[in-house]
Amino acid sequence: VVTIDLANGNVVITETGYSVDGGAETAFTGDYIFTGKNDETKMADVIQINSVAENTDITLKDVEIAQNGPCCIDSLVDFTLEATGTVKLSNTAPVICADGKNIVITGDADISVNTNAYLASVGTMDITCNRLEIVCKSSAPMVYGCSDFKVNAVKDVVLNGWFTPGNVEVTAGEDITIDNAKTTAPLLQATTSLKSTNGDI
Repeated sequence: VVTIDLANGNVVITETGYSVDGGAETAFTGDYIFTGKNDETKMADVIQINSVAENTDITLKDVEIAQNGPCCIDSLVDFTLEATGTVKLSNTAPVICADGKNIVITGDADISVNTNAYLASVGTMDITCNRLEIVCKSSAPMVYGCSDFKVNAVKDVVLNGWFTPGNVEVTAGEDITIDNAKTTAPLLQATTSLKSTNGDI
């Protein structure tokens, strides 16, 4: 396992290794743990996944990523992330760029996302966490090009934005709040399933 502090620069992962802040690639085929807060002056995708070795675990542990343009996470492949502790992602542009890819986020993290664009351009997205708050401030949909968006939270879920046609399933142990107060777009165009086991919707 290698632990990488995002304060040291942007990271590129391939199936043969990783590089930090534009440096030479370090040969590595194990698991990754990302921690810390990125340097907002580094104008590149903070975590760029070009390819990964089979069965590689990627973990975000107490991570804060704030961007002003490039994506927080950019991927050319399907990937699974484990998120633990507190994970905060913000950007004036899209947060996750993975056109047509299948993205899974698991773990017990409190996740908050704030963007002037949209959360992600993906094929499908499945999020399991403790708490989730997503605020999208543009007229773009929350998940762009996504046919299947699922959330399962132990506690509460707050989603501020709107959804394009597709499947949206949100399950929470406490309250579920979905609105589009910060956009002028219709709230839901998708087939939507909401379930709160011990709270309000």
